[in-house]
Amino acid sequence: MEKKIDELKRKIRFKDNIVFTQTDVNASFDKIKKRIDSPQHIELPAYRKVNLFTSLSFRVAASIAVIFTLSYFGLNYYANQQQIVVANNTELVKDVVLPDGSKVSLRSKSNLVYRKSFSENRNVELQGEALFEVTKNKEYPFTVETKQGTVTVLGTVFSVRAFDGENYTRTLLKEGSVQFADLQENETVILTPGQEAKLVKGEKNIQVKKVKNMDRALAWQSHNFSFENETLESILAVLSDAYDKKLEFKDKTLGNTRYTLKFIKGESLPKMLEVLSEVANFKHSIKSDLIIIEKK
Repeated sequence: MEKKIDELKRKIRFKDNIVFTQTDVNASFDKIKKRIDSPQHIELPAYRKVNLFTSLSFRVAASIAVIFTLSYFGLNYYANQQQIVVANNTELVKDVVLPDGSKVSLRSKSNLVYRKSFSENRNVELQGEALFEVTKNKEYPFTVETKQGTVTVLGTVFSVRAFDGENYTRTLLKEGSVQFADLQENETVILTPGQEAKLVKGEKNIQVKKVKNMDRALAWQSHNFSFENETLESILAVLSDAYDKKLEFKDKTLGNTRYTLKFIKGESLPKMLEVLSEVANFKHSIKSDLIIIEKK
């Protein structure tokens, strides 16, 4: 121990302006030696356990985390439940792709409403007319809701017509199978391809019949027109309906003559009327939503 003290003495360096006598140095090292020989027992304060769940800071942090989590899922749910409204105010057919990949051809003057997500159901609302090509999903049927009735399918191609200004709702089935029910579900019918179901306002029974020419019935969507030995009145009725026009004959006898002709997709209504007027020898004019036919 004495040797260690001597070494410590040799290693100590003091500033020039501080002076210690040898007696002072020896006294200091005597105190150090006594502490080394008999170390004091220092009692540290007892460790105090902190309950995180009762800690104010933890509670605040936890509350913020809960609020953030609820807000995230709440906003996410709200976003998915948002309704999307598609209004077709043009004269052309508008194509819409739904969240599940189903395709809709929305006719002019028609509105379609659907939710941003189809995670819970595949329900859409229709005012007007549309052709649906539905993606198959056995777990979630696809339902079109109208003011008078509903059409439910799993996966198929069909059209629904339900204009506010008309007193009926109609569905045409091109492929697959659909279920058509009135609003009160007093009656339900199952359609097979090539059939039409029609529910007239005020009537209890749903009318079901075979569609003679499905392509003709859906010409508003395809704009492919083919006529074989048909009257001029019938031809013009199909064209005017496809372009949402009313038809007026100034001379009823003009509509009785029969013709066979075909128009390719992409031909405009004025162009088709011009061709017909040359063939059938009549004058025509289009005024807003009205086509007027008269003698030359």
